[in-house]
Amino acid sequence: MACHGERMRRGVEAGAGEPVASSLRAVLLADIAGYSRLMGQDEPGTHRRVTAILREIVAPAVREHRGRLIRLLGDSVLADFASAADAVQCAIAIQRGTDERNAALAKDQRIRFRIGVNAGEAIVEENDIFGECVNIAARLEALAEPGEIFVSGAVYEQVRDRLGVRFDRLGAQAVKNIRHPVRIYAVRFRGRGTRRWRWLVRRRRVRIALAALGLAAGIAAAVFVEPWRGEESRGLSQPPSVAVLPFANLSGPGQGYICDGLTEDILDALAKLPGLVVIAHKSSAVYGGKAAPVGAVARALGARYILAGAVQRSGDALRITAQLVDSATGHPLWSEKYDRKLSDLFAVEDELTFKIATALQVTLTEGEKARLAAGSTKDLEAWEYYVEAEGAAADATKAGNEKARGLLEKAVKADPHFAAAWSMLAFTYFADADFGWVADIGRAAEQARGLALHAEDIAPDYPGPHLLLARLDVRDPEQRNAALAEAQKAVRLAPGDAAAHWTLGVVLYALKRYGEAAAEVGTAERLQPRYDESYPGLLALILDGEGQIKAAIAEAQRAVARAPDHALAYFYLARVLYDAGRYEAAIAALVSTLRYDPQSSPQYFTLLAAAYDHLGEPDRALGVLGGAVERWPNDLSVRLWLAISYGLAGRIREARSAMSIVRRISPQLRLREAREDVTLGRDPQFRKRAVAIERAAGLD
Repeated sequence: MACHGERMRRGVEAGAGEPVASSLRAVLLADIAGYSRLMGQDEPGTHRRVTAILREIVAPAVREHRGRLIRLLGDSVLADFASAADAVQCAIAIQRGTDERNAALAKDQRIRFRIGVNAGEAIVEENDIFGECVNIAARLEALAEPGEIFVSGAVYEQVRDRLGVRFDRLGAQAVKNIRHPVRIYAVRFRGRGTRRWRWLVRRRRVRIALAALGLAAGIAAAVFVEPWRGEESRGLSQPPSVAVLPFANLSGPGQGYICDGLTEDILDALAKLPGLVVIAHKSSAVYGGKAAPVGAVARALGARYILAGAVQRSGDALRITAQLVDSATGHPLWSEKYDRKLSDLFAVEDELTFKIATALQVTLTEGEKARLAAGSTKDLEAWEYYVEAEGAAADATKAGNEKARGLLEKAVKADPHFAAAWSMLAFTYFADADFGWVADIGRAAEQARGLALHAEDIAPDYPGPHLLLARLDVRDPEQRNAALAEAQKAVRLAPGDAAAHWTLGVVLYALKRYGEAAAEVGTAERLQPRYDESYPGLLALILDGEGQIKAAIAEAQRAVARAPDHALAYFYLARVLYDAGRYEAAIAALVSTLRYDPQSSPQYFTLLAAAYDHLGEPDRALGVLGGAVERWPNDLSVRLWLAISYGLAGRIREARSAMSIVRRISPQLRLREAREDVTLGRDPQFRKRAVAIERAAGLD
C-alpha cells in the first residue's frame, strides 16, 4: 500500500481518464499491517475477518463522515472528503472500531490499519482521485505504526482545535517524490496517552529526523525498531550500526587510560565513515566492565554490532584482544589477539578500524582512508597527555578545564602537528567564554578561534576545529551563515558523530530553520541513545521558536528529568517558561540553575534580570545585573539589559550612561543585532517599552 499513491500518479501520466475537476480535498489512505503474513497463515479466516471489517466498520465510517469511498479492495482503503475534520474523525472511527473487534481475537489474528490523512489540491474523477495530495497521504500511511493515524501539517492546521483529540508533533520529513519536507503529526485518540505511547513518540521523532536528513526510510525499520533482527529484515543496503564498549583493563591500577584512549580513538575513526551508524561513547560507556548479554546491550543502544575487547600491559609489552559480535546471531564476525609493543598501539588501532569497516561491508575510498588519520598523532607521549586531558575536561568544571589545558599544552609541545590536541586546547578557551569562567569573555573566544584555525591549518579534514568555529560564529548574527558552513563541514567529515549533528542543530535553530534543527537533534539522539539534557533542551528551544509553548515546556521538563542536578537543564526550562510569560516559574528554575552552578554564565543572570523586569521589579533586576557587571564588565548582553533596567526604573540618565558603555564595547552595534543578545519576551507592551528605552538611551 505504500506505493498506492505512486501507482495512481503513473496512471495519470499514462493518460488513464480525463480529469473532471480539481479541488481542495482531504484524502484518507489505510493499509492492513502484515496482510501477507495473515493471509499466509490463515487465508480463509483472514479474508473473512477483513471483509467483515471493511463492510461493517470502514464503509459505514466513511458514509457517516460524509466521505466518498473510492477503493475498498483487499488490504487497502482510499477515501476522499470535503473536510479534513471529517477525514480525521473517520480515521479515528475506523481505528476504534477495529480495536473493539480485535479485543475478542488472538493477537496473531488481529486486523490493524495504518492510516495516513492529507489535505490539499487533488485531481478528482468520477471514480478516482490523483495528485500529490494522495501521494503524501500514502507516505504518511507507510510511516505509521499498526493501529496509528498520521496526518500532515496541512491537516493539523485545519483540525488542531476542533476535534477534542491531541496531536503529537513528529517533525518534518523529506519523503520520496515530494519536493518539500512534510510536517507529520500523530493523532492521539486512545485517551491521554500511556508511558508506552510516549516512548513510541520519542522513538519515532528520532526515526523521522533521520529520514529528514535523506537516509532511506528502510533504515528506520532495522535501526530504530528492532536492530537485532536478521539480515533478511534489515537489507544489506542499509547502514550497519555499531557500538564500541570500553576495552577492559587487565593491566592493574593506573593503566586504564590506555583502554580509554584506545576506545575513543576507534570510535573517532568509525564516526568518520560515511556508511556506518556509530553509537557515541557516552552511551556505550555505561556497559564497561558489565557482563550484560550482547543482545540486551544491542537493544538498549540500538546497535546491530558490538565491539568489545581488553588490554593487558606488562612493561613495554601490550596484548590487545578484540571481537566484533553480530547481535542477531550472538556469534562473533571475527576476533583477534595482538601481541605488540606499546609503541605499536596506533598500528593496532588502524588495523581494528579497517577490519570493522570490512566486516560491516563499508567500502572506503582512498580519500576516506586518508581522513581516518586526520588530526591524530603517532607520538605516544603526546597521545598520553591528550587522553589524560580528555578525562580532566569531562568534569566540565573550571578546575578540570585548567588541568586539561596544561596537559594539552604538553601534548602539542611533544607533537606540534597533533591537530586534535590543538583543537581540544581551543575548546578549553571556548569553555572559559561559554561558561563565564573568565572576566574577559571576548578575549577567551578570540584565543579559541586562533587555536582552532591553527588546528584546521594542520589537518583540514579533522572535524574538531570546524565544530568549534561553528559554535563561535553562531554567537554573532552576522556570521551565522559562516557557522552553518562550518557545522555542515563537520558533519560531512564525521557523519557518525553525535556532537557534530547537535552543533548543526544549534546553528539551524539560530537561523530559525526549526524543522531542520529538530531533525539534527533527532540524529544526535539516535547516535547517542543515553543522551544528556542538551538534546531535549535544544528541542525545547526549537519548539519554543515555533510557538509550540506547551510542547516546549514538556521537552524542557524532560531535560530536567534526565539531569536533575545539572544547571543547564534548569536554564532550558527557565527560558521556555520566560517566553510563555510564566516569569515567577522561570525565576524559580534560574535559582536552581545558580544553585547547581554558582559560577554560571552571563546569560543566566541576564534572563533572571529580565524576568524581574517583566514582573515590575526593576530594583531586583538591577541588583542581579550589578553583580554580573562586576564579573563580566565587557559582556554585551549584561550591559545592554542593564541599560534597559535603568530605563524601566525611570533612571534615564543612568540608562544613557550604560548604553554609552554598550557603544564602546561594540561601536558598530545596531538595534536589530543587539536584540539577538537579549530576549525581550513575547509581551507586546513590555517589548514596546524596552524598545522605547533603547532608543531614548541612544541605541537607534
